[in-house]
This record gives sequence, C-alpha cells and structure tokens, in this order.
Amino acid sequence: MLKPEFGFFVAFLSFFVLQNTALAWNPPGIVKVIVGQSPGGGNEFAFRGINAILEKNIPGTRFILEHRPGLDNVVAMNHFASQRPDGTNILVIVQATGLVAAPIAYKNHLKVDPMSYSFVSTIAKSPMAFIVHPNSKFKSVDDLISYSRDTKNKINIGISGSINLLAYSFFVEKAKTAPEVVQPVRFNSPTEASIAVASGSIDVAIVPMSVPKPLIDANKVRLLAHTGSSKIAGVEASLMKDHIKDFVLEAAWSIFLPPGTPDKIVNWYSQEVIRALEQPDAKSYYSNNWATIDKNSLGPIGLAKSVNELRKTWMPIADKVLILSE
Repeated sequence: MLKPEFGFFVAFLSFFVLQNTALAWNPPGIVKVIVGQSPGGGNEFAFRGINAILEKNIPGTRFILEHRPGLDNVVAMNHFASQRPDGTNILVIVQATGLVAAPIAYKNHLKVDPMSYSFVSTIAKSPMAFIVHPNSKFKSVDDLISYSRDTKNKINIGISGSINLLAYSFFVEKAKTAPEVVQPVRFNSPTEASIAVASGSIDVAIVPMSVPKPLIDANKVRLLAHTGSSKIAGVEASLMKDHIKDFVLEAAWSIFLPPGTPDKIVNWYSQEVIRALEQPDAKSYYSNNWATIDKNSLGPIGLAKSVNELRKTWMPIADKVLILSE
C-alpha cells in the first residue's frame, strides 16, 4: 500500500506534467506574414525563398502573406505591434527600413519602438542597386555624379521604402549633387521602380539588388553599381564605396514577432527559419537572386547583433541626411 506522502507526490507530479502539457505551444494552422509593401515587393520576395520549405517542414501550418502598404512600412509596423504575441503573426521587414530609417523619417507616425519587437532571425541580405535603362547616357557612376552636379541638368531617381530614401539622401549629400538637379520619384515597391526604369519613365532607381535581377538578365535594365562591401561573383558592376566613401548599405530582410512574445515561440520560429535556410532550395533561391545568407546574423542573437551594428553606423547618418517624407 502506498504511503500517503508518496501518493501526494505522484498526484503533484501528475498535476505538474498536465500543467506543462497544457502550456506547451503548438504551431498555429494559419500564420499571417505581414509585409508593408504592395504585392511584388522585396519583403515578399525574401519570404518566398523559405515559404514552401517552412510549410513542408511544419505539416498543418500555412503562411499567408498580408500586404499592408503605406508610409514606407510604418502602417504595417503599427498594425503588427498591436497583434497578440501568440505566434499567429510575423513581420518581414528590412532592418535599415524598420529599425533605422522609419523611426526618423516617420517619427510622428510610428506608434511603436521597433526595438521592442521580438527578434527571430535575419533571412538574407542584398546590396542596394543603382539601375538605369540599357541605353542610358550614364555608363558609369562617375558619369552619374558628374551629370548630377551640372545645374543645367535634371535627373529623376526612383525610390521606394525608407532604406532607398536613406541611400538616396546619402548619395545626394556625399556626391555633392546640385539640389535642383536630382529629384526623387516615390513608388510603392522596388519592383514598380525597376519597371519604371525599364520603360524609360525615370532615369535611375535605387532598389534592393535582388529585385531587378530578372530585368537585368533580360537586358531591360542595366546594373550601374551596388552598395555591397565587396564584389559579387558573376556580377560586373562598380561598388559605390569606390566612388563615394563609406557607401555600404544592404537590404537585410528579417523576421520579427510582436512585442512580448514568449521565448518558447521565438525560439521555435528561429529554429524553423534557420532549418529552412539550410535547405539547398533556399540557398539556390537567394544565390540566384544575388542575395546572401549571413550565418552571423541568424537567430535572435545574430539578428540583434546585425541590427545594433547597423544602427551604430547609420543612425547618425540618418539623423543628418534623411529627408522627412509625409
């Protein structure tokens, strides 16, 4: 016959196990992937590299894109911050857009400190590209800079998203362009800006390099230069930093969960995203589109390190040169 003390212990242990089982988190059937751009934007492009892999690895869970364009991702960021921290919503955004430029360019509209988001992982990185029409008069970065300094000229540069605005502002200041010469033209997504260059309706566009790659391959647009830190294999283009000092800026697409999300949910998402990125299909997808998977920026710690380094370098510049856009 069991002693009363032992019976009490068994009952307590059973209760503890049941409580922990009840508290265990299971992936939801539907996960909304919130992006702050119209369909075809860079954030959507980045997530599609792992979407199918995630759904294959997590039977019963579907990832549905929800587009909330407006104010360079700020509409989506505000909406996302109000969602329940239960793993049913994730945000895909570029680090430089959401955590550097938006808090400055849209400080009167942004209702949340994006640093309060729960960090999951970086997905991939791609430099910013300066693209022109194949028949453009700009054959080199030096041509573009020289032309932009002549007050008799006019140049339209297409931008979309705060990271593009940051790159544009940096170019205008550091290249010492004439204010009346260079004019920004705003688009809802980098895809739209790229198409505008291909059609000849604008002179130049600044977009994440992976976005216009199909147009570059089809000789619809030409890659003039990019803002990467080093040459990319198979890519013949100048580095902007060789013409304008310190001009290194990448679109680092990353995943966040709402503020206050429990660690067990954050860790689960981080593990699944990293597992997806390790698959050959994901590696090929990003490599074929001139994007790289940076192992040092994966997971919550890697993402936080990447964000902090980015903010340390670019926040002072953003405070100084970023144009407030209403």
